[in-house]
Amino acid sequence: MSELELINQYVNKQDKGALNELISKHLQKIYSTCFRVCKNEQDASDITQNVIIKIIKNIHKFKKESQFSTWAYRIAYNESIDYLKKNNRYIQIDYEESFLEHAIESDHKNSDKEKIKTDINTVLDKLKPIDKSIVLYFYYDKLKTREIAEILWENENTIKTRLKRAKVTLKNYLEHYEWIY
Repeated sequence: MSELELINQYVNKQDKGALNELISKHLQKIYSTCFRVCKNEQDASDITQNVIIKIIKNIHKFKKESQFSTWAYRIAYNESIDYLKKNNRYIQIDYEESFLEHAIESDHKNSDKEKIKTDINTVLDKLKPIDKSIVLYFYYDKLKTREIAEILWENENTIKTRLKRAKVTLKNYLEHYEWIY
């Protein structure tokens, strides 16, 4: 069944199996979104549970104008930000290993994984948290700017501008790596 069919099956017929299938398809990405923001496994698990509850309570409000995954990741991102604000903590978005692997595979000049990792961390930490998030959504999650805009509740042109500025910053600091171009 398609995601839309699963949603309709749950909303119209209260088919909990359809809802379970829908959520299980996206559970890992929801958790990853939460973990990338809070960088703590227990907090990410707690936030993920809150996200699932929010999805269940609000699935009837899903307008089907975007993909379900975009809507779910937006909830996960916002819940994570709210959680950190509530606990007076800073946003700490981290990239996952595959982002680093892409950088290393693409760079033929330098194979020192630790140096590349340190360089990437240093530069990502120089970005504003929202710009860091946009870069990771774009490069790691392979989302389109339109999808990122929906997740972050921003205008797509704003996302494009922020991404372009972040790329310039990355390029300036990491100009000796080929993959950033």
